Amino acid sequence: MGVRIAQVSPWFAPHLGGVESHVRSLSRELAARGHDVTVVTSQHDPSLPLDEWVDGFHVIRVRPRLIVLRTPVTPRMRASLRDLSVEIVHAHSPPPTASHYAAAVASKRDIPYVVTYHCDVELPSALGAFVASVYRRSLGASTLALVRTADAATAVGLAQAAFEAALRYSQQRSAFGKPICQHQAIQLKLADMATRVTASRALTYRAAERLEADAADDAGVIMARLDAAETAYIVSLEAMRIHGGYGYTKEFPVERYYRDAARLLTAPPDPEGDRRELARRWAAGAGR
Repeated sequence: MGVRIAQVSPWFAPHLGGVESHVRSLSRELAARGHDVTVVTSQHDPSLPLDEWVDGFHVIRVRPRLIVLRTPVTPRMRASLRDLSVEIVHAHSPPPTASHYAAAVASKRDIPYVVTYHCDVELPSALGAFVASVYRRSLGASTLALVRTADAATAVGLAQAAFEAALRYSQQRSAFGKPICQHQAIQLKLADMATRVTASRALTYRAAERLEADAADDAGVIMARLDAAETAYIVSLEAMRIHGGYGYTKEFPVERYYRDAARLLTAPPDPEGDRRELARRWAAGAGR
């Protein structure tokens, strides 16, 4: 079942920056998984449309009142957010103005609110593509294999933590005279979560063993990373749902697990590129 999510970003593509690229990748991945995503942002170029669809999600651009030190001041963003029918507001900062507007509207409407603070170090360079190409042809392959293995292990650990938090809460929280872990709807969620975590862990272990035996055998770690990242996202989202309204507060850790899991879905190397690479290998008969 999809969730209606508002992603609030100070700027958005084609404006260049790390926050912008992250929001686009995250929104694309969430939309591909059946969620209804709307990006609310400032219009940095008057020639850009105020309303459009990009990569399967909705983009609403709001004209800023002014721009101070590259920071958009867009108070009308609040009106756009008030008009949206969403279940979660996810803001991105810096700059801080957009997250401030999002927090104000979410609080007034009593909508769960999440904010991600970025360290934007993505710098444009004319030599960027050349440097990336040289690196990929030298140290890139072995480094990427290790990065994917680490990402998969991180995602499995995150999913395990989210599952344990949900299980613990379901044992402590009571409804209709008994712990909610004894209700069938919660039991089904817990069973599915445990199954996904166990399967992702086994796939990650197997991929690491294959990579240790043959450094060129990285197909397993690509699959493990894709599967574990999706597992972390699904399990952390279900953990939030089991917690109910508490899942969106900082009193419990699951809101942080959800934010971290969303980042794993879009962390470099590009998940879509990994999928294409796997498909190419299998189509060429090189998959194992």
